[in-house]
Amino acid sequence: MEKNEIIKLPLHEILKNNGWWIKKNKSTATSKTLTNDYDDLVVVSKLKNDDYVYFKPNSSDRGNIFNFAKNRGLRVEDLTGININKSLDYDFKKFSTNDDIKAKSENPKEIKYYILKNFKEQSNLPLQNYFTIKRKIDPATLENYNIKTDNQENVNIPTYIIKDDKLTQAGYMSYLKEPILSDKNGEVYKKPLKQLCKGLKGLEMLQKGNENEIKNIIIAESSIDSLSALEIKGYNQNQTLLCSTNGSVTQNHKEVFEYLAKKYQNTNIYCAFDNDSAGLNFYEKTKEYFKNAELIKPIFKDFNDDLIISKTLNIDPKELNKKIVLKEIMNIDKEAQEYIKKHSFLTPFGKEERLKELRKKWLIYNTIKPKIENSIDLKDIEKSFNEIINISKKQNCHTK
Repeated sequence: MEKNEIIKLPLHEILKNNGWWIKKNKSTATSKTLTNDYDDLVVVSKLKNDDYVYFKPNSSDRGNIFNFAKNRGLRVEDLTGININKSLDYDFKKFSTNDDIKAKSENPKEIKYYILKNFKEQSNLPLQNYFTIKRKIDPATLENYNIKTDNQENVNIPTYIIKDDKLTQAGYMSYLKEPILSDKNGEVYKKPLKQLCKGLKGLEMLQKGNENEIKNIIIAESSIDSLSALEIKGYNQNQTLLCSTNGSVTQNHKEVFEYLAKKYQNTNIYCAFDNDSAGLNFYEKTKEYFKNAELIKPIFKDFNDDLIISKTLNIDPKELNKKIVLKEIMNIDKEAQEYIKKHSFLTPFGKEERLKELRKKWLIYNTIKPKIENSIDLKDIEKSFNEIINISKKQNCHTK
């Protein structure tokens, strides 16, 4: 089917078949306002040339079905079931309104087959991946979980909702290897997009062992944090269920919380939220469902920051505290100052190998600086490292 034919398909009916529903009080005969279970909202209308277009209010997100799919990380084939690379005598009536489609599409929690099929067909997480390389999570921690990776090497975690009183996979959360910095028009986002939700926004859940053997539940704002907290605290992985809200508590999350609270009444509940006011707010919301929930606080902003800092500085994560981190940084600073005192800025400097060592330590410091600078005063330390970089640059000049 040709592209110019696909954009003439009624887009609002296509969206309804993919879990969206029409907001009747905001729709007219010529335009339909649709939303879904994770509050995406668009207005669809038909042009005089019979093309269907959409726009998202107060956003540059607009265009035809191809723009819609691209902006949401989907394929048009996923939405329509049409292979656009082949010429087909396609039945346009597939998307016409009828009682069966209407009854089906008005269910906002409908799980679309193609999203789950896409997740199941993805590769299992390799030994080296975004979580192990950039987030410092031990490969052994990630073993045997239902975690997938796509062609872009993003890490994908299944999400769940309650459907017919059962825990049911609703889609997956994609943790992006490379954050999306701007929209398709080049407009820079205020905050880079680091995750994308595919399907319904349910609770991210990871489990290794038998569900009847669960003794601990960790609830965090992201799966990166729940996995990091698991590794730092050393809980038995086969007896621990990992849950993540991805930064919000929706109705779907609340329903899953109610289900888990009833199922695991004698289980330890650990809330591993960020060490800020938002994290405390999440904890208060969680306690509404888990009365025995215990707040476990990270030393720095979140548990993944703690994991990265401890592994970068070679500190036992169970012994991590701000004093130890400051001591390690001060030791690096002391070495830098001693080197600076022994060398002039006007002549070639000392042993190149020693300078290389200090530059490596500067890189270590630079890695963790964004994670500690709000907790530790680094002004004096910064001076030494800046001078080391200047020395290094001059050394390179003399070498040339």
